[in-house]
Amino acid sequence: SYKFNDSTLLQDALTHSSYSRHNNGPLHLLGVSIIRASVYKHYLAKNRDATKEELEAMSSSLSSTTACARRASGLGLDKLIRADAPVDRKSDKVLAVAFHALFGAIAMDGSADQAMSVFWKIKSSAVI
Repeated sequence: SYKFNDSTLLQDALTHSSYSRHNNGPLHLLGVSIIRASVYKHYLAKNRDATKEELEAMSSSLSSTTACARRASGLGLDKLIRADAPVDRKSDKVLAVAFHALFGAIAMDGSADQAMSVFWKIKSSAVI
């Protein structure tokens, strides 16, 4: 778990662009980068001989829309996302963007290392 010092970052991470101009778009970009860097670092630490292709495949698998939407639902983000109609807060794309943005928000509030740590805790959680 992570406790935000600046709750507006969490609010932005959970806000779709249909709802406000202060939304999760920029945090999403940062979050994707954080997740990918985390995957690269984690798997290179386990296997220094991993190829670029292996790392990219693992990163794509763990940061995919489907995987991240599933984790977002497991965390209950579908109930927290702010979006205006006709946006479906439970769609894989909306959930994945919010999930990615969550890690961008943690990185901005704390550090990239904290965001990476939270990602691995969530990934290894039995809930998801």
